[in-house]
Parts: sequence; C-alpha cells; structure tokens
Amino acid sequence: IENRVSSLGMHRSANMILSHLFAIQSINNDSIPSQKEIAKKFKVSEAAVASALDRLEKDGYIARIPVKEDRRKNKISLTQSGIKIVQETKDIFNEIDEKTFSGLDDSQKEQLMSLLEIVSNNLSSETLSCCELVKEKDK
Repeated sequence: IENRVSSLGMHRSANMILSHLFAIQSINNDSIPSQKEIAKKFKVSEAAVASALDRLEKDGYIARIPVKEDRRKNKISLTQSGIKIVQETKDIFNEIDEKTFSGLDDSQKEQLMSLLEIVSNNLSSETLSCCELVKEKDK
C-alpha cells in the first residue's frame, strides 16, 4: 500500500490528513478543522501537523484559511488538486481491498471484521495495561 500511495508522491501521513479533510468537507463544508484539531485527531504534535501541512500546501493540495476571530489560527481546506489525489488514493485502496478479500463472501468478511475488532480491542487493552504499569513503576 505504502509503495502504491508513494508512487503518487504522497506519504502515508499526508494521505491520512487529506482523507480526513475530504471526509469532513464531504459531510459539512462549514466544519473545516484547525491544525490543532488535526493534531489531536491523529495524536501527533502540532509541529508535525504543521510540517505536513506546509508540504501539502506547497504541493497545492490544501489551502490555509485564516480564522476571522483569531488571526493566529487557520482552518485547512482541500483544493481541487487535493480532492483529485484523495480520489486516486481511494481507488488504490479499493483495488487492494478487492484483492485482499477476494474469495470471501459477505458473511465471511463480516466474521473476519468482528474477529479483528476483538483482537484490536485486546491489543488496546494490553497497551493501556502496559502504560499503566510503566506509570506505576515510575512513581
């Protein structure tokens, strides 16, 4: 997946940001997120998001729109080029999904997703438990 997306000149984190913006703007164009909100969503630093957004803006995929009430803040919006690249990456993901799940009927796909969700929740619980142990040890 990484190779296919990077063949478009897109890094995975940049694609995640663009896809997130696309989803939000598709639902409600008035709900354009700020850099801070994007950082919070992806659990990364605001500096990391600013760097990714600088590159996306330079490449013409996003535009920063100053917030009228607070000139220090910007809302982030996709450009037409950004929308186009998101569509191209969606096509890549759809093609990979088709190959990945070929030979499985709908019932099997649902069962697989249910099992993977259980595994994911187990891993999240385990990660949380490990973090709590580290915090206790540091006290």
